[in-house]
Amino acid sequence: MLCLDVAFKLGDLRIEGEYEATNMTLQRLLPISSNGRIETTFRDVVTRGKVGLLIEGDSFVPENYDIEYESTETSISVKYYINNQTEIENNVVRAKEDDIIGNAIWKQLKAILTSILHKQLGESIVQFSLTDLLEDEDQELR
Repeated sequence: MLCLDVAFKLGDLRIEGEYEATNMTLQRLLPISSNGRIETTFRDVVTRGKVGLLIEGDSFVPENYDIEYESTETSISVKYYINNQTEIENNVVRAKEDDIIGNAIWKQLKAILTSILHKQLGESIVQFSLTDLLEDEDQELR
């Protein structure tokens, strides 16, 4: 098996959506719930790792992925309304390790990024012919 080193700078990744939160611990005593919009941004995301390549026929096929993702910090912006009139916005910027909400989203985001990498690398690398790639090499290297 051959190994392909990969490194990407993905920059800032932003996820937006609707949220609804309910405090189940206090639900019997005091029903507390909130809903609104949430925007989470992971800053300076980089991807590094290795991809194992198998030879099938005349092309490489990516097989094993050992990929790590890193970001420097997480910023979260939450917008909600009080009495359906006044908009409130809270912004929090934290180191990635200190952010509970960001870490939950980060796990899902890594799975999505890995899935995209599998698909795109799998589709593009099989287009290269090993015969063409090695045509200028010495015969004994083939």
